[in-house]
Amino acid sequence: MTDTTQCWAAESYHPIAAAALGEVVGEIIDHLGDEPDLAVVVSRGAHSEMMQSALGALEAALRPRTAPLAVADRVANTEASLTLFAARFAPSPTGTSPSVDRPGVTLVMGDDPLTRPVHGGDLGSPAEVFGGLGPLGEKDAAAWTTRIGRARGRLCPQWRPVGDPMVVTGVSADALTSLAGERATERLERLIGGLGDSGRLAARSGLMLGRLIDERLMDWSAADLVPTDVLGVRRSQGAVVVAEPIPLGAVVQFLVADPDTLETNLAAAATTLAPHGAAGAIVITDTPLPAIPRPGGIAASISVPVEAVIAPVAGATFVHRRAAALIVVGPTRHHRHDQRLG
Repeated sequence: MTDTTQCWAAESYHPIAAAALGEVVGEIIDHLGDEPDLAVVVSRGAHSEMMQSALGALEAALRPRTAPLAVADRVANTEASLTLFAARFAPSPTGTSPSVDRPGVTLVMGDDPLTRPVHGGDLGSPAEVFGGLGPLGEKDAAAWTTRIGRARGRLCPQWRPVGDPMVVTGVSADALTSLAGERATERLERLIGGLGDSGRLAARSGLMLGRLIDERLMDWSAADLVPTDVLGVRRSQGAVVVAEPIPLGAVVQFLVADPDTLETNLAAAATTLAPHGAAGAIVITDTPLPAIPRPGGIAASISVPVEAVIAPVAGATFVHRRAAALIVVGPTRHHRHDQRLG
């Protein structure tokens, strides 16, 4: 038995779902054997309709040690495909289960924030909580949770800060009336006027206000901000209307959506989390990616589509949109498989 964590990702574009499932399961067994510790399968296009019925066949053939995570991506006009990611964790030096011998990462998928708020403490684990919201194959599918001991995660936002940080100095119900001692609308208008053409275009496609969660930080980045949408203004009050309340005294900064920022942040996070390589990577995102950034030494990867991303900020767990969560699994394996990424 190998003493390192191993991951593999297999992808099939066979138009017949049963044949596609056979191809990806067979490739995983060829390279990892059966009974992996973790299995994640993503179906796209026409194959998404058969995901739930195929789970039984997948479990019978692969026999994963935990229930597989199955996500169906029903985006219209998407080519039918199946992607299967599997991991076999290294034996634990402490004799405990290799999936729980360190705090690591807890993965949560399929939850509903309207009926079950997501908090790290609810899971009875010191591990950071990452995951996604949205149906798992079927609308009423139950939530899926597992723990990965040898894993690290990071939030990768698809937004970038613009302007300067400000303190909220006036609030009224769902609006901010004053920012840094000035009417909020005047602050916003001056910001938009100074953005330039590309910045104004980005602001029109998605302007947000990010709140700094840990105000003790002296040096912070976009990943330390939790954004809420800017819904409009009330000029009579000089107020900026936001989707979620922000308390008086909070530190905030305006944000604009930027697809290029997401890819840059993913690549930077992969380099930071796995400077010497890793066995695998799971990217959970509510934004379609043309390819998963996989810098040197990350052997296998999978992109998991969700409706919103779950990731921690300053020790608390939040639901994010226009973002991705990168989870890096295990140290590197000495084999690199050049696969088509989905």
